[in-house]
Amino acid sequence: MDVDVEKCSQLLCSPAKLYSPSEVLDSIPERKTNGIYTWWFRKLPDFVPDTATVVGGFNLMYLGIGPVRAKSNQHLYGRLKNHLSPDSTKSTVRRTLGSLLSKPLGLSFVVSRISAGNKPHFGLGDGEMRLSDWMAQNARISLLEYSSPWEIETLLIHRLDLPLNIEQNSHHPFYPTLKRLREEQFRLARQRQAAALL
Repeated sequence: MDVDVEKCSQLLCSPAKLYSPSEVLDSIPERKTNGIYTWWFRKLPDFVPDTATVVGGFNLMYLGIGPVRAKSNQHLYGRLKNHLSPDSTKSTVRRTLGSLLSKPLGLSFVVSRISAGNKPHFGLGDGEMRLSDWMAQNARISLLEYSSPWEIETLLIHRLDLPLNIEQNSHHPFYPTLKRLREEQFRLARQRQAAALL
């Protein structure tokens, strides 16, 4: 039986273990498990607010679920695999991080006709690998199995301090800054694509 929102929040804020990206990739099971995952980061740019929830020097910053709806073939570890693959067309987390780290990592969004849904990415090469390398050093993940995470996601986003969530998080003080930054990065990518086609 799943725990209630308050207990779930406590478990997410005090995880038994924070996993590195490589540990998650190495342990992705074949079984389809539903659940909630949280991302924890250190060394983000100074304009990104720290949070009150810190474990081992890592700030709790983002929450996601797998699957996102009851009728879905996706699952917890499949969602995490998308985030950890060097392809930002598959991951909101990667696109957000790339927007925040564009200057220190020298990243620029690319929009190409071959990308999934024409979503922006970082070149599907060197840029994506620089982002993955940064994540390996500065990101950690916690996991919580939960049978119907879509029923609790909104409640958790509203209860926890999650500056990097965008959907369902317009109440967060960092939301306008993050939304504006992402939109500006996407706009520049579309301009570059249009110029390349001339």
